[in-house]
Amino acid sequence: MMMAMVTHPLDLVKVRMQVFPSASSTVDMATRIARCEGFSALYSGLSAGLMRQATYTTTRLGVYLWMYEQYRNVYGVVPPLPDKMLMGAYAAMAGAFAGNPSEVILVRMMADGRRDPCGAVCGPKRHYRGLYDAVYK
Repeated sequence: MMMAMVTHPLDLVKVRMQVFPSASSTVDMATRIARCEGFSALYSGLSAGLMRQATYTTTRLGVYLWMYEQYRNVYGVVPPLPDKMLMGAYAAMAGAFAGNPSEVILVRMMADGRRDPCGAVCGPKRHYRGLYDAVYK
């Protein structure tokens, strides 16, 4: 979750550049966002990013540890590497399934800024009021 907070502004700029490709660079887009919406806009959707980490990562780790312990209880040995890899793949699928809704909300909240931060004039803002509003919508 700490890394999500550190890397979130870069992820937000990346999403905005995908939505508004007229920005010339990452720095240009970050500057336009900060100028039009304020510096705190670089953290738009952070709550969804933290929710994504909470759902995806905890599910993935929980499923893997559960499968690992089940293997040890049934066979009485530590799983060999191929079995650990298979457990990791299943755990990742479960995590992706659990984290997908929060990932969608995260991207929508990050893309939800001024209609065109790259335009000459900062356009009208459309936004979610917060995480619960985004989940509801």
